[in-house]
Amino acid sequence: MALIKCPECSAQISDRAVSCVNCGYPIGQHPTYTITKKKTIGDLFGLSDNELGHYKLHLARRAIGNFNDLPLDAYLRGWKSWEGWNKWRGTGHKDDFNRDYIFALIRLYNRSYQNPDEWLFGGIFRIVKRFNNWNDTQIGYDVELVDLCKDLIGRLIVNFHCSQGMLMRAYNLETYYKHLVVYEILEKQFGGIIPV
Repeated sequence: MALIKCPECSAQISDRAVSCVNCGYPIGQHPTYTITKKKTIGDLFGLSDNELGHYKLHLARRAIGNFNDLPLDAYLRGWKSWEGWNKWRGTGHKDDFNRDYIFALIRLYNRSYQNPDEWLFGGIFRIVKRFNNWNDTQIGYDVELVDLCKDLIGRLIVNFHCSQGMLMRAYNLETYYKHLVVYEILEKQFGGIIPV
């Protein structure tokens, strides 16, 4: 947290303040959604049962392939780096993203002391193309970002517990959709990354 000057009255206020405590001038971005009670992501995204059948849930939580860092590191490095995580398909790996869309969540390991089941919403990607030469390049997919709830990328924190047997990175979204609980919606994007 840093102190800044209010543009209206010059009072010293927190950079996280929604409005100036002295004069009421609006300072920060106001959250788009307000959490009043426990909600699932279904309350925000509104996907029908039919639509869910076109989505894979990407649980980005560990280093993969030639990536030597964790997915959150890739996200914080920049949008192109994070997008690359959603294009990856390693040598000999099956087609993890065998549906039309990827619903991406990033493990928030640096906040795990607060809640070990926190995930950051990383966007919804449409698979534009699947590549046949993925064994050589480790790039299996061409993806594009979808507009649905794009404003929540890097802001929506989801609570989801991975059971001990969940070792893969991709799952059918309809299986876990109702178990993904809205934990928090940040006013500003985590790390300040802007999707391009």
